[in-house]
Amino acid sequence: MQITYRGYQFVIGTAGVAITKRSNLDEFKRQLSVTNTFNITGALVEANQATLLTKLAELENAFSEGGGDFVMTLAGVGVPHQLLSSACIGGVRVTTPVSYPDGRGTELVNRRTFNIVLEGDVETPGASGYIVSYSETISYTGNGGARTALLEPLNGAPIEQQTHEQTVCRATQSGNAVGFSNYPGIPAALLDSPQNDKFTVTYGSPKKSGDRYTHYPVSWSYTYESASPFTLTPPTAF
Repeated sequence: MQITYRGYQFVIGTAGVAITKRSNLDEFKRQLSVTNTFNITGALVEANQATLLTKLAELENAFSEGGGDFVMTLAGVGVPHQLLSSACIGGVRVTTPVSYPDGRGTELVNRRTFNIVLEGDVETPGASGYIVSYSETISYTGNGGARTALLEPLNGAPIEQQTHEQTVCRATQSGNAVGFSNYPGIPAALLDSPQNDKFTVTYGSPKKSGDRYTHYPVSWSYTYESASPFTLTPPTAF
């Protein structure tokens, strides 16, 4: 098996790769992406220490940063087990740079055992259109009845007095949502037309991962007013 990363080519037989995968789910338990972890272990063996140190420097330089393609070929033909940076959200990451887990025997004399870990999140087909988080509430204030107030005279106890025979009923529809790969649409007004000056939509910054953006947030707030009580309406179910 021939293994390469960022132009570095392992000598055949000096490295092995163990692969594990983990699903990344949204709050609705749908798969957004799969984290692929490539655990590379092996040993460099050279005739002398000077050559060994040179080869170790080349290895460390190759895996000093992410963003490369990890490719395995067999007899010149690519195998399914590869990690291409362009196919990963934010590119390939080096989560464990070149490490040396063994210091016994002839280690660093003419051989050096190494370990490297690469990771990449591959988006699940169809997940780009997902809304990964959603919440909405509707609150109602007032029932249209009279408004009273307690007046404090100069002398004696406070006096309750009606100040308005009828009052305004108000309702507020508000919520927030997060789209995985783009901003989600906002829901329609559930009651009568909201007050024009109290119709608010706010877009937040998406998260950046390498050269890729995900998790686009939007929030909304609609305020309604009425001379009579509203018919109680539950929020939009997602």
